[in-house]
Parts: sequence; structure tokens; C-alpha cells
Amino acid sequence: LLRSSQPLTGPNRRRCREDEKLLGTILDEGDRAFIIDTRSAQAAKQARMGGGGTEPKSFYPQWRRLHRALDRGRPLQESFTRLVEACGEPAASVERWLSRLDSSRWLGHVKAALSTACLAAQCLDREGSNVLVHGAEGTDTTLLVTALAQLILDPACRSLQGFLALLQREWIEV
Repeated sequence: LLRSSQPLTGPNRRRCREDEKLLGTILDEGDRAFIIDTRSAQAAKQARMGGGGTEPKSFYPQWRRLHRALDRGRPLQESFTRLVEACGEPAASVERWLSRLDSSRWLGHVKAALSTACLAAQCLDREGSNVLVHGAEGTDTTLLVTALAQLILDPACRSLQGFLALLQREWIEV
């Protein structure tokens, strides 16, 4: 399980032989692996104009790219703010609270993150494949998905001591 920022291929789809070699070293002949991009295909394409982009398929033939768009930034902050407001409303009826929870869209964000982490875990566990997770910068959604995948796959991470170690390793020491 690997994570990184987006490759900096740019509008001319430049190669990075060092990246190709690095990702090639973890695969044996005939192995296949997955790149889970936490951006939409459209967002990844648009990133090329700013110098970013995706790994060109022709230079990464053993890697299959899957896009699983996860919201970040302002939409996520606004959703969280609405969730906090719903939870902070005193004496709200159950129906009103559930309505505000639904309109916050927070549970949709949680579902998308867990679904993407489950995909990564299935690729690792059931397919026996390597997985690279990346988004724009290699932080936020990328880190969230890899940490959740570790929680799913490793029972030790689900103990208090293991969870604290996961937080320290993945979120504090980055």
C-alpha cells in the first residue's frame, strides 16, 4: 500500500523514468497493480494544465488506474459545518435532526471514503495486488483512504494501542 501526490506530467504528458522505475521495482513479471486516484477523471485531466496529471498508461502497463472522486476543501468544510450545527441544536426533534443530518451530506462523504478504502483493501487482500493511492497532493483524501484501508485489513490497528500507532505513523509523522 503506497500513497503519493499526483505525477507532474503536465500538458505534454512528460515521463518520469524515476517514478516508472520505482513503481516497477515492486512488481514481478506478470504482476498487476492498481492506482486509485481520489480525483475524478475530469479533475485529473484538468490538473495537467497546471503541471499535474496522471501516469500515462503506456509507461505503466502493469498498473490499472481507478478514479474514485472524494470531495475535499470547501465542500467538505461546509458539510462538516452543517453537521456540527445539526449536532449543536438543542432540543431538536429526531425528525428535524435526521433531516439536518441528511442535508449536511456528511454521511455521503463518509460513505465515499469508506467505499474507496474498501476498494483498496480488496485489491490488496483479494487480488493480492499492490495499490498506489494518490490525489492532487498526497495528503488529505489520500491519507484518509490509506489509513482506513489499514484499519480494515490489520486487526492490530483496531486495538487502542494499534490505532494510536496508526495515527502517530500516518497523521502526525508525515
